[in-house]
Amino acid sequence: MAGKAYLTRVMALIERLQQLQVVVPEDTGYVALEDGLLRDLTSLLEATSTLLDDVRRGFEDGAPARDGGGEAEDSASLADIGAQISSELAAREIADLAFVGRNQILAARDGFLRARQQSSMWEVISYADAGLRRMGKALIAIESALREYEGLPPVERRWDDLEDAVEIRRTYGQFRRAILRGGEPADDELETRLRRAARRIAILRDLRIYPYLRIDDRRQIRSFQKRIAAWLKSDPEDPERLAQGRRLWQDLTAFSRLLAQVNNRQSLREHDRVVVGRSIRALFVRRPLPRRMPAEVLAGLQTLLGRDDELDDLLRQPEPPPVEAWRAPLLRLQHELDQGYGGEGSALIL
Repeated sequence: MAGKAYLTRVMALIERLQQLQVVVPEDTGYVALEDGLLRDLTSLLEATSTLLDDVRRGFEDGAPARDGGGEAEDSASLADIGAQISSELAAREIADLAFVGRNQILAARDGFLRARQQSSMWEVISYADAGLRRMGKALIAIESALREYEGLPPVERRWDDLEDAVEIRRTYGQFRRAILRGGEPADDELETRLRRAARRIAILRDLRIYPYLRIDDRRQIRSFQKRIAAWLKSDPEDPERLAQGRRLWQDLTAFSRLLAQVNNRQSLREHDRVVVGRSIRALFVRRPLPRRMPAEVLAGLQTLLGRDDELDDLLRQPEPPPVEAWRAPLLRLQHELDQGYGGEGSALIL
């Protein structure tokens, strides 16, 4: 089968996938899973797995014919040989993408089906969310590779909504800073700090963006809200109360740090790489160098809030610091993003 035929199937599945969404409130989670969503999601997981396996098989043993290609002549030129080698390498890359993507989708499918059998609502929702994300990213990666293979113009697609991802990261950064501010509390400060944390969680759950957070993150946030409330109501004379509160605080701070992993989202890594590179060129490469932080550069950097503590400190100052103060954190970020490009930021990583 030629690459364009696979591409047609990929585009049809992407269109189906875009009709499904798992955005649910915790207290009424099953409402979002009614009206055939479970059936449709199971069908899509199977269809995507089958398609990726077909693509892998089609490209694994060499490059399938491109549409419009003619019969090869006996006396192939060096250019023809080079083109054939390039085509075979591209086919190998597509086969590898399909193999990795299918394995990730099968893992999500198996967890999803297992959770359904066990009637575990939040496990079902979590695996449904993971399955949608993995299918979207795998199909977009394959679509991009097939378009390049066929010499077709690329299509700009992102599975994550970039504006939502930027807002989620900023929200997580604010939450993390609020929890960690002040360091480890003394024994006589612990109750006050946990009360503040409970208020931060209540504020977080009221935000517009909250239903769009990852299902597992929301489960953890809700769990901490319940644990803090239970601890605050516990007997102050209980000899175990302080140790229990200390463990709760340690769990909460560990979770708040883990929220920084939102930076690994593909859409954010690509966005951050562009913003950091553009800012470095504007501030330190183009001549003459600006004496003050340009407003348009500062506006772009504001979208990185929550990415890096050092950069956040600069962005949160009432007046923009001198241009030179931005050099070290921006160059460090550029190095980090370039090192990870194609790794953690690749299309098949959640």
